[in-house]
Amino acid sequence: MEKIKGKFIAAKDKTQAFFEKHKVYCLAVCGVLAFILNLVIESCARHSLTAALGFFVTSPLVFIYNVGLIFIMLAPAIIFRRRIIYIFFVTVFWLVIGIVNGVILANRMTPFTVKDLANLSDGMTIITNYLSVGQIILAGIAIVFAIILVVFLFIKAPKKKEFNRKKNILVVLAIFVLFGGTSIGFTKAGILDTFFGNLAYAYRDNGVPYCFINTWLNTGVSRPMNYGEEEIETIFTEEELELIRAYAGIESTEEIEISSAAASKVARTQKNAANKGYMPNIIFLQLESFIDPALINSIELTEEATPYWNELQEKYSTGYLTVPSVGAGTANTEFETICGMSVKFFGPGEYPYKSILSEETCESYPYNFKNIGYSTHAIHNHRGVFYLRNEVFANLGFDTFTSLEYMSNVIKTPKNWAKDHV
Repeated sequence: MEKIKGKFIAAKDKTQAFFEKHKVYCLAVCGVLAFILNLVIESCARHSLTAALGFFVTSPLVFIYNVGLIFIMLAPAIIFRRRIIYIFFVTVFWLVIGIVNGVILANRMTPFTVKDLANLSDGMTIITNYLSVGQIILAGIAIVFAIILVVFLFIKAPKKKEFNRKKNILVVLAIFVLFGGTSIGFTKAGILDTFFGNLAYAYRDNGVPYCFINTWLNTGVSRPMNYGEEEIETIFTEEELELIRAYAGIESTEEIEISSAAASKVARTQKNAANKGYMPNIIFLQLESFIDPALINSIELTEEATPYWNELQEKYSTGYLTVPSVGAGTANTEFETICGMSVKFFGPGEYPYKSILSEETCESYPYNFKNIGYSTHAIHNHRGVFYLRNEVFANLGFDTFTSLEYMSNVIKTPKNWAKDHV
């Protein structure tokens, strides 16, 4: 038995010496660790180890690509003396992403993205809606344990005594170049998607690491090279431009007089705006909790469940609305409906409310209605600072805003959301 044990140890030492000599021992460890990490991340996302293994079997190239993505973040460990500390930080980084994504997908349909980090303050205010007190305590204990482990590693972690840092840097650069070429090849071959029509499906088909990094690097539609006022004006006919300038109250840059037809149309609009008696109140209601029970095939109704809704459908225009996400993304559905602009023009998972709209204005229905004499008001039954609505609504053209803080006798659900009948 001792002989077998001795031979096993000798073989292990020889193998390790070979890897050390050829500077790939650490890289081999990183490769195995990357595979395990990706398997854990996908298991969390799919809430099943079997489903994660199924992803590996059905989409091996995509799975291995994601392993490679984690690997290239682990590979720079060979540049440092205390390699185990670097590997520890990268490992914790990906484990946190995987676990957080799994928890989020257990409560909503939209996966975890880099853009969610901008919503961290909002998320902390509603964390008790999704996690129990026990789960929050366990998360706190895990964080404390990780901090203690970091301190321990800084004190006890071994240092690499002798190694050629310059050569190792070249090895890392070569790995990055090889992976970059693979990325280009995979995207051109259609193995990986570059456009995410549905974020949940994208994470499922392309893997969590690739999609998560993509939500960081992909910031949406870039500004065209020739974009400018003159270029946009070429889209319109001269008559359309005259009408636009007339509505805006500006003169043509070429000092062309506004035609009588355009002037007449503007005058009619201004007259209607001045005559308040002919301006009906317009209410836009976004109510996610509403559903027409008649659409559910598995139930039979003895009477109309929504008679008033049915009457509105018969008398007025009606139809289905395509939204950017289901089960989450209220702010983005709100943005698309108010502005008529698709969130596909932005980065994957981006919330315009939390990015550009907190600083810039945008054409919207409120602005258009204000141009013809309306005043505008917004009501939202949650905190005013949630998704920066207290700032964004002003940039969307709303004159005033009533949030939950200004509502009396609010009744809340067990999950602490204000009920709709406030």
